[in-house]
Amino acid sequence: MFVIEAQAKINACAFFVSTNYAATPVMYQSIRANFICVLYTLLVLLIPVKAVAQPEMERALTVSGAALNFGYQEFNDNGKQLNQEHGIIPGLTMRFSQAQGRWLIVGDLSYYSGDVTYNGLTNIGTPVTTRTGQKIAELSMHAEYWRATAGGFNYALYSGAGYYYRERDIQPTRTATGAPVSGLFETYQWWLGFLGAKTVLYTSERAQWILDTRFTRPVNPSVTADFNGVNDGVRLGLGGRWGTRWALPWYYTANQAMGFVVEPFVESYELGRSATMPLTRNGVIIGTVSEPRSESFNYGFMISVQRRF
Repeated sequence: MFVIEAQAKINACAFFVSTNYAATPVMYQSIRANFICVLYTLLVLLIPVKAVAQPEMERALTVSGAALNFGYQEFNDNGKQLNQEHGIIPGLTMRFSQAQGRWLIVGDLSYYSGDVTYNGLTNIGTPVTTRTGQKIAELSMHAEYWRATAGGFNYALYSGAGYYYRERDIQPTRTATGAPVSGLFETYQWWLGFLGAKTVLYTSERAQWILDTRFTRPVNPSVTADFNGVNDGVRLGLGGRWGTRWALPWYYTANQAMGFVVEPFVESYELGRSATMPLTRNGVIIGTVSEPRSESFNYGFMISVQRRF
């Protein structure tokens, strides 16, 4: 969301720039820390159980239905929260994996689409609540290398790269007094690289439980804003910061060809503030615009059907 410093009078309720929403960064950091503590506690309790060296069949196609609890916040230069979006978004994912010896090559595609709640203020400080349409797509590939210790402790290290794309469509609305508030359409996109590790926590004849941790880094992230004809569109470069993803996929083998997967996950990442750029209308400078620092904290689960070949 853009912070606007007008040099000329702008429509009084044209833009959303801040929020009075009750959630705080401290709350999200606490949730994140507690989740990580739970994961490590489970790891300590469940490792020395029997494990197998290769967690997947030679080739598999996995199709999933997913629900993402989406959480997004923006902050000014002093750390004050400017706006917040939250809501549950449904999605679909696909994965293709191919094993070769100790190596496993994996390709992932995910897509989420739905509306979330927006809480914020206009550029003159009037509180507003509206809906934001979210469309999120991610394509990635990675390679895993599996190892097994003499004591039966099995793990994998992996690295990969991908592409992230998100559309954010903030809907027009009105203030409590009925004044119109213009909408805003933004497109976020970046390349990404990531490093991760998997640990087999538990295995039986038909079931398997894995801890999957990942560190992600955006490469050249940017946001493009369309002011719905009120002002000229603009593209801003963002600061890339490290993000994390934690998951606990549980695999169940129904028969040699079919299996099921249930995967709870949590993910977080941060983007740095953009440089301040001119804001124009029909080519004439009327102010300045920038993208504030943002934090995303999402969690959800996937339920999958796996076809093995």
